[in-house]
Amino acid sequence: MLISLGIYLHGLPSLPPDRALQHAESAPQLPLSHTERRSVVALCLVTLCISLFWAAYDQQGNTIVLWAEDFTDRVIDLGFWRGDIPTTWFLALNPLMIFVFTPVLLRLWAAQARRGAESFPAAKMALGCAFVALASVLMSGAAWLSAGDRASAWWLVAYFAFATIGELLVAPIGLALISIAAPARLRARMMGLWFAATLPGDILAGWLGGFWSTTEKARFFLMIAAVAALAGIALWVLSALLRSAFVVHQSGD
Repeated sequence: MLISLGIYLHGLPSLPPDRALQHAESAPQLPLSHTERRSVVALCLVTLCISLFWAAYDQQGNTIVLWAEDFTDRVIDLGFWRGDIPTTWFLALNPLMIFVFTPVLLRLWAAQARRGAESFPAAKMALGCAFVALASVLMSGAAWLSAGDRASAWWLVAYFAFATIGELLVAPIGLALISIAAPARLRARMMGLWFAATLPGDILAGWLGGFWSTTEKARFFLMIAAVAALAGIALWVLSALLRSAFVVHQSGD
């Protein structure tokens, strides 16, 4: 990626001028209105909340793998064949469930839109955080019920189902939120900020994962659930601010 960026920057002077960019540079730059500034601040706060979401969600490639390896009964007995499910196969559940749940959610949202009952994007994202929190609560229950023994692999299947629904309610919906709530001249920058939120989220995910070896597993998963729940509560509060700003913006148009 860095090599490709270097090639692009090196060849940038030889590219033809961007007429749209020239027009934008020649146009007078008016200061942001009060509503636009409020939207930008709210969206910046949303990205902070999303960092907490990614910190909880990205345990899939960290502590969830360790759980699958050391605390999950991965033995499969088909009668004519017996063996262990490879740990890495569980990571395939997330992309598989994206294919399964995406059409269902799209149909649900389309039906809600026809009834005029579709939730505001930030509210959907808050619900997505709740699903990820519930996924971690399920794993806490698995750790508590197994009581030192290996837990059933179905706990992981349920975990990935809830976590995937949470991802679908956050990742694409966040881009939709920015497209409707961010000022047009700052939309690209706000989308860049949205993607940049994964960096602090992953750093926090690694820091939280450092408690895995020293914390009781049921408590550890409850801690991860609390992080996701905190993000969801904050997003729910911010949804009211963004909704009012969006309504004012639409009425001004």
